[in-house]
Amino acid sequence: MTYTLEQWIIALCAAIGNLHPSKIVIAFIAAWTFREGWGSAAYNLLNTTEGNPQFGGFEGVNIQGPARAAGVKDFPSFEQGVDANAFVLKNGRYPHLLAAIAGNRDSDLLIPSQAISDEMKVWSGGSDYGRAIATLARAGTVDLGHEFPGQGPASPPVTPPVKVDVDTLTVKDIESAFAMMEGAYAALKKLVLAAVEPKE
Repeated sequence: MTYTLEQWIIALCAAIGNLHPSKIVIAFIAAWTFREGWGSAAYNLLNTTEGNPQFGGFEGVNIQGPARAAGVKDFPSFEQGVDANAFVLKNGRYPHLLAAIAGNRDSDLLIPSQAISDEMKVWSGGSDYGRAIATLARAGTVDLGHEFPGQGPASPPVTPPVKVDVDTLTVKDIESAFAMMEGAYAALKKLVLAAVEPKE
């Protein structure tokens, strides 16, 4: 079974508290994953080097060259890869970037402030990395349906609300809506539990 770029992005947004990411947020993260090399690392489309053992990251055989030298990790599951990337975005080193993604602040992503540009340098080490990603996001050419090998999310990804003509609803539509609500509930429960969990 495979997962799509869009599934991974929507799961990442949910993990940082954005249950309804805008098209621009999705395009920005898609462009970011493309600049990071499009998934040479398992379940790690932003190529994080996060080594916290709770995520189970390891050095996989497919990670080569500069990414391997930097310590980019493979993760054993979709959820662990998403959670590791969300954990890094929330570690305090990326406050402006996190606020823009979590808050659907589209203009902050399309024309990155100096603060966001500086935070993107921390992520990649590249001086114009944030601007390059914004340019690619504005073009909107990254394929959100691109598939990556491996298992997808355990529950359906949270998706933005869709207007529905009530007169044409089918049983399948209703079942699909309940499945999406279950996924949203699971993501929200995880966020709430993480917020109230005692810090050491």
